[in-house]
Amino acid sequence: MGAQVLLAFFANAATASTEQASAGIGAGAFVEMLLWLALIVAFIIGCAWLLKKLGGGVVANAGAIRVRSVASLGSREKIALVEVGGKQILLGVCPSQINQLYVFDEDILAKQEADSAIKTSENSAFATKLQSILGKGEQP
Repeated sequence: MGAQVLLAFFANAATASTEQASAGIGAGAFVEMLLWLALIVAFIIGCAWLLKKLGGGVVANAGAIRVRSVASLGSREKIALVEVGGKQILLGVCPSQINQLYVFDEDILAKQEADSAIKTSENSAFATKLQSILGKGEQP
């Protein structure tokens, strides 16, 4: 009995699918399909534009050239600090050209980090001294 029900079900499904195939798709379904296709293509283009704007296309630094820092100066202009062979080169980057602005012989980022570490230790020493003074002032 169960086999006959399954056979009848599959026979009805096969005839329904052949009737739909011969009828084709309507104009409304075709327009809807085109609108969804346009929406998906617009989404892909928007994601590519956003990725370009956010700088997500930058590849990992490997080899002899390393990009140490990049700052945006405008909509299409950037300034970049690039390390090549132990020297750091400051570059101005525009859509039409790249200009060398300055060459540093020493690692300026390491020097800047060391200076900020010294200031942090000085600030913590000051904070400790201030707390000890305030603590002593509260005691009778």
